[in-house]
Amino acid sequence: MTAPTAAERYKVRLPDGRTAYHLPWYADSLPAYGGILPEGPRGYQGITSWAATDGTPLAGLNERGWWAGPTTITGPLIATLAPTSRTIGWQLRNPGAASDAYPARLTIAEYEERTDDDNDSYDPAISSLYETVHEEIPGARVEVHIDGWLDLDGDMPAVPAGCVWKASLPVALSQRSEYVIFFPGDLTYYQRGIVDQVRQAVPGVDVSWHQHGEMKIVATQRYSPARTTAVNVASPRARRPRVEQQEETRTRRATIQLGHSITGDNLADAVRKLSQMTAQIVEDVAALATETPCGHCAGTGIVEPVRRTGGAV
Repeated sequence: MTAPTAAERYKVRLPDGRTAYHLPWYADSLPAYGGILPEGPRGYQGITSWAATDGTPLAGLNERGWWAGPTTITGPLIATLAPTSRTIGWQLRNPGAASDAYPARLTIAEYEERTDDDNDSYDPAISSLYETVHEEIPGARVEVHIDGWLDLDGDMPAVPAGCVWKASLPVALSQRSEYVIFFPGDLTYYQRGIVDQVRQAVPGVDVSWHQHGEMKIVATQRYSPARTTAVNVASPRARRPRVEQQEETRTRRATIQLGHSITGDNLADAVRKLSQMTAQIVEDVAALATETPCGHCAGTGIVEPVRRTGGAV
């Protein structure tokens, strides 16, 4: 089997100086990367590690399927396949009880047929009378050549929770989803995350969010000095009013446009823009929540916060 062409696979130069490769976790995927599996029976065989031919190990990254190693690696990468086993049939738990109805061995097809309650041959006793017969599959080492892989530069942030990254991919890469984070595209469905961060950072405001990309803020502000108003707190059946002085507050409302998508040169660029946008929105909402209307002029003016200067006395 030939090695992948340059249009099929990429290696990514990370900001920390290492090179990352998208590699499979299971043996069944190795042929798609140019790996040739050993002859013989195959099972659900996992890959325990990747290394260079000189033994230099690759480190698994947070993103599933990505491994990183020194940029000096030039030769093939070596996948270490874990030993495993596969089911090859079923046998009676008590061989001495074999009969025409319950033979000593059943093939996989026979066992499945007799344990499927949709079949006429279904027998509920089968599953308790028989046990699996396994065939051991030894571990192995498989080479994957990387000579034809092209270089990309980029970082690999995780897609923010709830968001979707849709890259503007060349047609040649449309079937290579592992590389989409390195190409220009749009980040969507991020609005809920911004709303959640605002609620966490500024718990004193009421926040509502709408699908069309607007976030509405309602903040209750206290006057300084305090303003009071007379309020009748007597019950509706009371013969006489009972008046109390209660503190007045001012309600401020604001609408913040969150947009529908964030365009970036790649996912890392879009995530940076999202972080900056979120920080600015949190700052604006916090400023609105802490704004203090002037009690002397009924809120037409704002009380400037006290600025402390100098050190401790």
